[in-house]
Amino acid sequence: MNFLVVDDQSTMRSLVKGMLNKMGYKDVEEADDGSVGLDMLKQKPYGLVISDIHMTTMSGLDFLKETRSTSTIKDSKFMLVTTESSKAAVIEAIKYKVNGYILKPFTFEAFQEKLKLLGIEPIAIADTPEAQAETAETKAP
Repeated sequence: MNFLVVDDQSTMRSLVKGMLNKMGYKDVEEADDGSVGLDMLKQKPYGLVISDIHMTTMSGLDFLKETRSTSTIKDSKFMLVTTESSKAAVIEAIKYKVNGYILKPFTFEAFQEKLKLLGIEPIAIADTPEAQAETAETKAP
């Protein structure tokens, strides 16, 4: 599965990309605002778009609205990432059929749970104590 991560903060894009990589996903592309993300989505289908709500040129909510109003990409899976917890923002996102929503800051475990709700399971979890323990247990005589 491939992913498109859209956020105007490079550190947040790197964080989300790192979490996806940790789950075993390597096909992750980035865009620094919604208009760039929209152009990329029109050129290539993605298994999931993960977008911040608050961005400069085109907000994540506007990006979602444009995605849902464009026939060729209207069914794209879309998850919003934000610090915005107001009911109005959530209702607006639901109105435009957002598939998932996660509040910043979030942990790897919370992110993974949100993806599971979308039917996206990890391919492999790397560099976690749990993964290392499981590997050690399977090698034990």
